[in-house]
Amino acid sequence: MPELLDKFAAGELLRKKREQLGYTQEQVVAVTSVPVAAYLSELENGKVSLARSKHFASLAKFLRFTYEEIRSVNPAAVFDYPGVRSGPIQTELEKENADLFAEKPDSRSSAALSAGALGYKIPKQRPIIPDELKDAADKYGDLPMFEGIREYRWQHFMVTVPRKKTPQDAEGWLQEFTALKNMGYDPQEPEE
Repeated sequence: MPELLDKFAAGELLRKKREQLGYTQEQVVAVTSVPVAAYLSELENGKVSLARSKHFASLAKFLRFTYEEIRSVNPAAVFDYPGVRSGPIQTELEKENADLFAEKPDSRSSAALSAGALGYKIPKQRPIIPDELKDAADKYGDLPMFEGIREYRWQHFMVTVPRKKTPQDAEGWLQEFTALKNMGYDPQEPEE
């Protein structure tokens, strides 16, 4: 069993792996789940625990951590990783026969076995329309200036459009509707 690293040693390992591969912090942030370079810096400096970070799996995969390195950072880590069996325990038999558990280049990945890859049409799920948006439609939908807020196409569009903050009440949804309409949006009926 590898020696367990404290958060400072784990951060140093993270930095060494990144530097060995020749990546800047910004490059790592661009292709992993880490939101900003400042957070990556905090991980590398041990200010935030790599073992407890929800971004550990993404970083370990991208920076090619070995099985032993993963276990030294977090022995209980569970995630899929090429060549490493998912789960916290690898038996001695598995270690001795690691080549049997390693991913082969010609083997079919789980992506290749997905329903979509096998030709099945996966129906799109309808988004859940929040009660607050339904309330706004009920309260204000009869007024000419808010015409359209009752229509499913508008509600679908408003729920699926990317935003920094989701409205929390009927008035917030009404403001969102007004802003989108004033910007000239006229959503089409969504495809089912």
